[in-house]
Amino acid sequence: MPGFHHDFLNSLKGETERESEDESDHQASTSQTEEVNPVSEVVEQIDLQREVEETETEAGGEQASHEEEKDQEAAAPLCDLGDKDTGPRQVKLNSYPEDSFGTQKSAFHHSWFAKYTWLKYSVNLNAAFCFPCRVFGKNIKHDALVSSGCRNWEKALSVFSKHDMTQSHKDSVVAWKGYQATSQQGDVVQMMMSANAHEIVARRDYLKRIVAVTSMLGAQGLPFRGHEESAESTSRGNFLACMELLMTFDPFLQNHNPPSNATYTLPVSQNEMVECCAQEVTSVIVFEITPSKMYSIMADEARDGRSEQLAVCVRYVSEGEVKERFLALSELMSFDAQSIADKLQEQLQINGLAHVKCVAQTYDGAAVMSGPIGGVQARFRRLHPEAIYIHCYAHELNLVLCHTCKAVTEAVELFALLESVYSFFTTSLVNHHSKFKDAQSRLGLAAVELVQLSNTRWACRLQSINAVLQTLPAIFECLSATGSPLAIGIKAKLSMFSTIYALLMFQTLLSITEGLHKLLQKETLDLAEALICKDAVCDTLKELFFPCLVAELDERFASVDTELLKGIQACSPKSETFLNEVNLKELAGHYITDLKTGQVLVARNFIARKADAGNPSQDMLAVYNLLYTDMFPSLKEVLQVALTVPKALFDASTHKVERKFGQSRSTGHTDPCHNSDGNGGLYLTLIISKTVDNSFFHLIKR
Repeated sequence: MPGFHHDFLNSLKGETERESEDESDHQASTSQTEEVNPVSEVVEQIDLQREVEETETEAGGEQASHEEEKDQEAAAPLCDLGDKDTGPRQVKLNSYPEDSFGTQKSAFHHSWFAKYTWLKYSVNLNAAFCFPCRVFGKNIKHDALVSSGCRNWEKALSVFSKHDMTQSHKDSVVAWKGYQATSQQGDVVQMMMSANAHEIVARRDYLKRIVAVTSMLGAQGLPFRGHEESAESTSRGNFLACMELLMTFDPFLQNHNPPSNATYTLPVSQNEMVECCAQEVTSVIVFEITPSKMYSIMADEARDGRSEQLAVCVRYVSEGEVKERFLALSELMSFDAQSIADKLQEQLQINGLAHVKCVAQTYDGAAVMSGPIGGVQARFRRLHPEAIYIHCYAHELNLVLCHTCKAVTEAVELFALLESVYSFFTTSLVNHHSKFKDAQSRLGLAAVELVQLSNTRWACRLQSINAVLQTLPAIFECLSATGSPLAIGIKAKLSMFSTIYALLMFQTLLSITEGLHKLLQKETLDLAEALICKDAVCDTLKELFFPCLVAELDERFASVDTELLKGIQACSPKSETFLNEVNLKELAGHYITDLKTGQVLVARNFIARKADAGNPSQDMLAVYNLLYTDMFPSLKEVLQVALTVPKALFDASTHKVERKFGQSRSTGHTDPCHNSDGNGGLYLTLIISKTVDNSFFHLIKR
């Protein structure tokens, strides 16, 4: 082909030269008559060069096509050997082509494939090859099984055996097997990632069960730890006992074997789990407060036997509901007003609420808390000027009853007698209490236990009076049967007409105030509604000739600024001054809210039309939810302030704190969680915040 190309170019060059000479002679002969055109000469040269290039391209194409055909012809016999993806093609025929070796004929046999799995046979070449060495081998030379193939069938088994023992062949087989494993299972990195993903799923499933037990124990207020948690102990604590119970019925726990550093059952891990769950509960509360842009704070003290704790609660409006939530428990190192105020501010900063508007603060009536100059409320108001002070109405009611009854000698004697009756029947459970129960049964009375009095919870005094009146015949029978001097003295006092009269009178009085006391604990009750209920109780007491109680209630419930109180009452649809613009603007001005007159006027007609359509507003919250934010933005903000102002401490939380501390002391645990690290405050967050969604499984993803 190169020779043909060279001869063709030489002939073409000769013809071109001859044509050039003829053209030169012609031009010389005509030069006398015509002038030579240089443009035509250039064009002709370009055309000539193009023709030469096209001729060379055609010749080169023919040569490349011829060489490609030769390569395909050489590779055609090997195309039936298979590649690294298909593996060796082990063709099994009924008969293979025979070759003569001397006087004998022999051929390839398909049974060899069973012994040598790496063997492959080419039908086109009638030759045997080593698949891994051909495809994965490196620098393998002078081996017929790799290059040209083995056709000597008489010595084939010997050739195969020797080849099978070579190190290069073994290396090729290892590479082949590795490629197969990678194709099926992925490479090493992929296999490690797959195993790691499986381990992550297993650990999360295990952690779900840990979190479920933690949240359950927290919600029920049960201690985690046991006094002895060794494997041989029968009292390993509630946490380990729950995990063992789950394992009995849970196949996953039965088959799961966590590593020693990830069992999450040690005290440190339990504390961390409690902390995570408590932080999650708190984060939900803060997440709800932040968009509402305002809240009120409530605080009370609670003793855990070792130290004084400050229970902090918050009240706010979120998603059309009034919510009161336990926020934190902080240990008090000092009891002065500045230290308590600093603790309150510290908790607000920790939980990210220091920048949110605090509209009110509520404490008990202790001087250190309520002092108008140096008290906690005064110091806290320097940091939060809008936070008006509300003396807890529940405490106010309790103080009214306490002070009034202390001023009446007959009341003091009555409650002292009730305490003596309770002590008499509970001191000796075998003799007195059992006889008391038998007497109730014999007389056909309902089984009722006597109730111990409390200096701070006057609601329990009504329960004590009711219990004595219901079981009075059984009490007299037991006292008479005992015959001791103490029993005779108690019976004599209890039989007096003045005592029976006092019991009935205080039963009536405390029954009237009990409803108000319970209502003040209602989370959704607003301050305006509380004042209406207080006025109703006062009117009832006047009818029953208790003027001293009425005067005391009016005095103590007037702690809020009069103008602000009128503004709060103007937000209630039950008030005579409902939507009074003057009163509303007094409240709005205190909280720097620009109340629009037009919104108030339109709201009156809007609410009236809703009432005519059968949708009357029953309370302040209903009015708040009825009004549209886009239409009444400033009026809704004022209503939100009125709803956020508390009427009492969040006793459902603070009392529960005290009760849980009392339980921990009674069980001998100095910490409610019975953890050495003192996670009681975080643990109590789980106990008290049952109303908050405590499905903590999404914590596992974090």
